[in-house]
Amino acid sequence: MNRSDIIKNLSSEFDSINNKVVEEMVKTVFNEISNALAEGKSVQLRKYMNFSTKLDHHTMRRNPKTGHTFRVKKCKRVTFKPGIKLKTSVRNYNTDS
Repeated sequence: MNRSDIIKNLSSEFDSINNKVVEEMVKTVFNEISNALAEGKSVQLRKYMNFSTKLDHHTMRRNPKTGHTFRVKKCKRVTFKPGIKLKTSVRNYNTDS
């Protein structure tokens, strides 16, 4: 499922809301999550999912083919942790239908 699928599903679920309004709402939600993570904040959608950032420090890596070692710069990466409701929803999903 991608962003346009989410917009389409929400538009069909809420007939009274214009498709463009739904699209702006979805964009706003994703932008707010992205902005919060960029600022180093964590995003918690209680019982569903948590996003946070983690700082990876400088590390030395080695190319196994050439044996050349090089340094990887420190960087921020996004981490995701599913919440209990998401875990149980996926676990209990009926694949037979």
